[in-house]
Amino acid sequence: MAILEQAILPLSLMPGLGLMIMSTVNLSVHLSQELHILLQQSAMDPFVVRQKIQQLKRLNQSLFCLYASAGSFLLVAFSSLFKSASGLMQWGVGFGVLTWLIALVLLIIFASRAIAIKQYQFQSRLQDGNTEA
Repeated sequence: MAILEQAILPLSLMPGLGLMIMSTVNLSVHLSQELHILLQQSAMDPFVVRQKIQQLKRLNQSLFCLYASAGSFLLVAFSSLFKSASGLMQWGVGFGVLTWLIALVLLIIFASRAIAIKQYQFQSRLQDGNTEA
């Protein structure tokens, strides 16, 4: 019974972590498609393209942290089968939570910068008189 109790915390965090991974991958795919479309336009704004490439880098770093967190939580859950791994379990949970928090910070930065980039795009389109989306 004690083995199950030690594995409950990391395993109970996995569905939320999986949902964050799925939504971050979705954001990354959408941003890649948007970049592809922007690069095909003849009147693209290099500033916007550079900013969106930085955003894609941020998303990839966030995904790395989320995957590391998931791996850490799974390692902790499996190591709970061994009684001698209690120290590893504490470090594993700590590492998993830390990398998850780093991913959250990166996603918050991504969200705030995405708003600023979109505002810049809309304002420059208004100034140019271009109303296409």
